[in-house]
Amino acid sequence: MDRGLYKSKAKEAFKRNYWTCVIVSLALFIFCTSHNSGSSSARSRNNSSSGNGNNIYWQLQQNPSNPSNPANLNYNQLQQYVQVNKSGDDATTASGSSLVSKASALKVQGLTLFYKLFTRYGSSAIMGILMLIVGVMLLVAFALRALVFAPLQVGGRKFYIENARDEYTPGLSELAFGFRGGHYGKVVAGMFLKDLIITLVYAPFIIGILLIALASYLNPTLLAVGIILTLIGVATGIFGIYLSYSWRVVDYVLADDPDTSPMAALRRSNEIMNGYRFESFILDLSFILWNILAGITIHIAGIFWVYPYKDATYAEMYLDLSGYSPKPKIRAPRPDYRINNEDGFNWGDDDF
Repeated sequence: MDRGLYKSKAKEAFKRNYWTCVIVSLALFIFCTSHNSGSSSARSRNNSSSGNGNNIYWQLQQNPSNPSNPANLNYNQLQQYVQVNKSGDDATTASGSSLVSKASALKVQGLTLFYKLFTRYGSSAIMGILMLIVGVMLLVAFALRALVFAPLQVGGRKFYIENARDEYTPGLSELAFGFRGGHYGKVVAGMFLKDLIITLVYAPFIIGILLIALASYLNPTLLAVGIILTLIGVATGIFGIYLSYSWRVVDYVLADDPDTSPMAALRRSNEIMNGYRFESFILDLSFILWNILAGITIHIAGIFWVYPYKDATYAEMYLDLSGYSPKPKIRAPRPDYRINNEDGFNWGDDDF
């Protein structure tokens, strides 16, 4: 794997079809690629209203019948009971005693709604509602990814493959490649199978982090379960990284041969990347400064240079590792305009 060669060829191919490359990579960036990573952290602090330092939500579970417990107040009473100070750091009762320390989560409307749900349905039901909402959101995201964004991604890979081959000048119509030609079903199935397996491998880690984040709100016993799942998820996550690099070029395989079956596309990608997974990882790291530039310019540099440059480079990598040999360009011979007359004198273009 020659990273320098890939990048130099990518620059040539990118500049050869600049504006089309920019638009294609912009579409891939918006719909198909996650360049942003988000993280959530639960910052829990203890309160001292009753001297036991327990979280208010834990108090609701332990003392549901306490007359002074906010859970026993109705909606209007609780609105009067809870006052959030201007700094947003503390929520205090009318008498000034501390109610709960995590003030960012204790806006009056949200807090009262939470208490009403808690006192009526309990923590288990609230957890079920939250999981249902998350599940529906994930299903919608998976459906959009599988049915719309994945074929669009394969079309983008098709564009960059043909742009690198330079056998013809591809246009924006290549973006629709995954939707046409009767191979839409195999493209969807191949990309869905890859995404599904990798998601399941990462699932323990994701669920573990979610339980750790929710433990302080619903039930502290969830914290132990979340930690265990997170530790399991770290191990499965390492395997997930391995699978991600093994199946890195599945979309390129489907773009190159859309009639490939889903399992065959996974096997073909694994064969192509065999022995080159770590080098592919190093290739990713070589773009780290470019990614920083894209970030600090609010993706402006990314849209007009970094993302097309990277997409073109990965297309060159695929063509090289898959064994593609460019066809030699056959140029027509120079026409011979010389005329032989009867006297044997040659009238050629060099004579004029």
